[in-house]
Amino acid sequence: PELAGNMVQGYNVYDGSSNAGPAPNSSGWHGTFVAGLAAAAGNNSTGVAGMGWNVKIMPIQVIRPDGTAYISDLCVGINWAADHGAKVANVSMITNGSSSIDTAAKYLRGKGGLLCVAAENNGIAPGFADYPSYISVGASDENDAKTSWSNYGTYIDVVAPGINMRSTYTGGSYATGYGTSFSTPVVSGLAALIYSGNPNFTPAQGENFIFSTGVDLGAAGDDNVFGRGRVNAAAA
Repeated sequence: PELAGNMVQGYNVYDGSSNAGPAPNSSGWHGTFVAGLAAAAGNNSTGVAGMGWNVKIMPIQVIRPDGTAYISDLCVGINWAADHGAKVANVSMITNGSSSIDTAAKYLRGKGGLLCVAAENNGIAPGFADYPSYISVGASDENDAKTSWSNYGTYIDVVAPGINMRSTYTGGSYATGYGTSFSTPVVSGLAALIYSGNPNFTPAQGENFIFSTGVDLGAAGDDNVFGRGRVNAAAA
């Protein structure tokens, strides 16, 4: 109910239809949870509030009937979103370090949009390339420390809360979860808020608002654990 009012037509990459609901044999909870963190309705005395209360949600289904997902499918989804007016794309899946995702992110930027990608949850520095085409998001905790499981390295751009996250769940319910999957839509929702201030902002301008206003954590400046710091929506 907190998402339904802001849904727009989505796309199913696998079959080319507009049926962007849960993949077969999938509950669909992950996408529902991510969407709520970015865009659940607010100020309605119900449930939770997302970063952008009136942000439109365009669901892109990239999971195949056998439960697999491919980088190529993700790229098709990003490109479809870009071609249909999306200003922000959120990928809470394992995609970092892919030159194909870099290409899709550049395509989205060329259309005026930003891509936000989860850093992943292995608690390691995987050595991924630091592509400037998209925002790679790590997870912080309630004490502004890096969570033990959040990846780190030169490719991290910012961090956002990622533990004890409360959001929308299937069946009109709510749940609590953790992961960089859930840090990322916080940043995506913030990017959408920035665009709502001026839809004509360039991706570089929108990104700069996020990067320049983050709360600097760890080593001064852009570091390999927190990037530019923990995002600060009010300051941005």
